[in-house]
Amino acid sequence: MLTTVSVFSQNKFLFDSATIDMSPLNINTKESEFSPFIIGNNFYFTSSKERKVGVTHMEKSTYHQMLDIYKGRLSDSVTVKDISALTNKINNSVNQGTCFFDTITSRLYYSGDVPTQSHYKKYKLAIFSSEFKDNQFLYPKIELVLADTFSAAH
Repeated sequence: MLTTVSVFSQNKFLFDSATIDMSPLNINTKESEFSPFIIGNNFYFTSSKERKVGVTHMEKSTYHQMLDIYKGRLSDSVTVKDISALTNKINNSVNQGTCFFDTITSRLYYSGDVPTQSHYKKYKLAIFSSEFKDNQFLYPKIELVLADTFSAAH
């Protein structure tokens, strides 16, 4: 895919137009893949792609699979191998996404849904963390529940 990029700010161009050849990564599907995060050779991303194995949870209004966090290994700058969904400790029946790994604390931070007590607000968005210890993610804990109701803007 070819695209043209121009940056315009404060009534003037910051640089000339450029044509860029963009190609999808091997992780891309017909669904949504977004929010990549690279640490070392590990490539984390959020996706609504259909799982090949395990329980599939669908969004009632769109009939798309709920968002999950995936991990792969970068074999070069554009190829991701050994792609798999993170453990069910992280990915559950509601949306998870947009992760960040803190190398100092060995914790994965990500957003996810939590059920509410209200009959008209089904979910709220929360920030979770899970420690990576002995080569696995431990059960996550809720760090913060946002006052807003569920938002797909993970």
